[in-house]
Amino acid sequence: MSVQPKAGRPFGVYIHFPFCARKCPYCDFNTRAAREIPHDAYLDAVLAELRGRRARFEGRRLVSIYFGGGTPGLWRADCVGAVIDAVRGEWEPLNDPADVGLSAVEVTVEVNPRAAPIEHLAALRDVGVNRLSVGVQTFDPTYLRRLGRDHSVGQSVATLEAARAVGFERVSFDLLFGGPHHDPQAFERDLERASALSEADHISAYSLIVEPGTPFARMKASGRLHETDEEEVTDMLLRCEERLQEAGYAHYEVSNYARPGRWARHNSLYWVGAEYMGLGVGAHELALLPGGVPARRAGALTLAEYLNAPAASAYDEERLTAEVHLAERLFLGLRTRFGVRRAELEGQFGVERVKEASQRLERLCERGLIEEVEGPPAADLPAYLQVGGPGWVPTRRGLHFANQIALEVL
Repeated sequence: MSVQPKAGRPFGVYIHFPFCARKCPYCDFNTRAAREIPHDAYLDAVLAELRGRRARFEGRRLVSIYFGGGTPGLWRADCVGAVIDAVRGEWEPLNDPADVGLSAVEVTVEVNPRAAPIEHLAALRDVGVNRLSVGVQTFDPTYLRRLGRDHSVGQSVATLEAARAVGFERVSFDLLFGGPHHDPQAFERDLERASALSEADHISAYSLIVEPGTPFARMKASGRLHETDEEEVTDMLLRCEERLQEAGYAHYEVSNYARPGRWARHNSLYWVGAEYMGLGVGAHELALLPGGVPARRAGALTLAEYLNAPAASAYDEERLTAEVHLAERLFLGLRTRFGVRRAELEGQFGVERVKEASQRLERLCERGLIEEVEGPPAADLPAYLQVGGPGWVPTRRGLHFANQIALEVL
């Protein structure tokens, strides 16, 4: 990608829906449990913010729309559809003919199995959603209770089956391992069940991290939460890769697995350093300003402030230096099998900066965490990711120990 903003640059739109039925004890996102959701008021605010800030991304080409949260699956389908229509009315789709398995803009909604009746899933499909992300977390009822989740294993299975029944061809679900008292054998059973499912084409498997300020953090501080041993967590990660690859899922990012051509378009924009717009309470975005200056923005943190003045409410914006931006580009790119390309980096950051950074990359090569390659990555990538020429990609060991890569490049 060139450092200068230009017409046709691929980008995505993220919409943050902050409401959920119950906040999980490990969640540190900008969310809140709500008995009553202001469906229409929040819709009006998101649309007003979109109208007030659309010029920042003028001329871009739309790759994806992602509704995250919170539990955006709780939002009325007509509200979700109104946002989709408004976003698609502002930008032309990328329409990349090389994009395997997807001929339209990817539109994803996260759903909680406890609040995903088949009628609502059908309604989401009818308003333009073409991909679901289901918060399964585990198929073990004991571990599900330890995670503080409010759904059952039966509801997870029913949601995955209902998604396919109403016509969703693209379905992802999450697994969460390494949490409190997580039995490796229970995770092995999770992997066995996940591998046997035909309803999903994408699986995200995350190692649980106890974040500051969460109920889990307070339980840990008081000695009431027992974290899974680090070696056991590593074994779970390795076993996860092995079992899912045997089942036909490619390990394309540290925590993500997909069947051929079914990787997540929206999240891939983050990993390759593309721009994305953030709408909603606390939503983050990355944009290239006139002159090519990268800016990272975080929206209003309070719901009242956002509903009162969505397009003008206070926000934090950080303009990144070239050095910081390059470091982040390396860190994110080397989390994926896409890797990074020398020519792309030199075009964006300059030959000298990349030459300096390559010394750090050489050290990572010596440690077996990354390797130099001559050509572009796997052929199932769309054209906007197919940057030719030499570059660097993570090794299998590098995908397992991305934190060590981060320590070197950040």
